[in-house]
Amino acid sequence: MGGTFFFLPLREMNRRFLTLAVAAALVFSTSATTRCYKVTGSVTCSLGNLTRTVEIQLLDEDGLFWESDDQMGRTWANKNGQFKVEGCGNDFGPWNDPDPYLLFTHSCKEESDDIEQGPFVRSRMLLPQNHLPHVIKLDEVDLRSLQIVE
Repeated sequence: MGGTFFFLPLREMNRRFLTLAVAAALVFSTSATTRCYKVTGSVTCSLGNLTRTVEIQLLDEDGLFWESDDQMGRTWANKNGQFKVEGCGNDFGPWNDPDPYLLFTHSCKEESDDIEQGPFVRSRMLLPQNHLPHVIKLDEVDLRSLQIVE
């Protein structure tokens, strides 16, 4: 009988430790790092004037094959090519910041370009990890010089 009394506090201590460990695992597994970005700049086309509007999306790249990239913001360049896009994204875990990039949908291409996307193409530009309060200020972005993506 005395042995049962001795192990009761140890059993209770193990149960409490297990409860605390499960609670901590749940908190860390559901936590995410949220970062906000603001990007300003202007777009040009070295082939000539842009004849159509340019859509700019601010995205968070998610590298795992079952995830799709998250849209953080979206805008269009004005008639002078200037734009400002901003938004927030989050990635799983407290150590994992979003990986921001811009996706431009535009008509800056030559007739000889072997692209099957109709009148518009999509180009991608990686961004630095400068999140707010720092603003990412881009110089003129020549859409022709960017990597075309599908």
